[in-house]
Amino acid sequence: VADCEMTEGNLINMGTFNVQSARCESLELVLKALSPMRLDICFLTETNLQGHHTVSAQGFDIIATCASTPHKGGIALVSRSVSGSNWHLKSPRVHGENVISILLISGRRKWLLIRAYLPLSVDPMDDLHHIRSAAARYSVPVIVCGDLNCRLQGDRDRDIE
Repeated sequence: VADCEMTEGNLINMGTFNVQSARCESLELVLKALSPMRLDICFLTETNLQGHHTVSAQGFDIIATCASTPHKGGIALVSRSVSGSNWHLKSPRVHGENVISILLISGRRKWLLIRAYLPLSVDPMDDLHHIRSAAARYSVPVIVCGDLNCRLQGDRDRDIE
């Protein structure tokens, strides 16, 4: 942020964590592990959660997608409000199994955060379409972050069979 002084209130600590399952008590353990890291926003991949989740726990708000199976896929957005911060999150939205978007607002500035998980085992076209449609929702800068697995060499069609 070039035009403002860097202070605790305008810093946003972000991270990502491949949890390999957030089912049962695993989500609670993940949140306990995240707490001392002082992350404001964390994206979880491979949550394997069934059903859409919007809950609060351990001081975090969690929005999760619905994985197609209890053993693969799904992501979650974990965030917490920081008192005295100069930013907030608004309008979270789930776009399919592996894409979540949320608007990050700081003063008059806005950015759309899009988190995506593109597993190698499936055709990425649906998720790429979800990313594109999420980005089209607002006329603001877009930040796409994610676990964007891709095969730079080899036969993609063979790899997803």
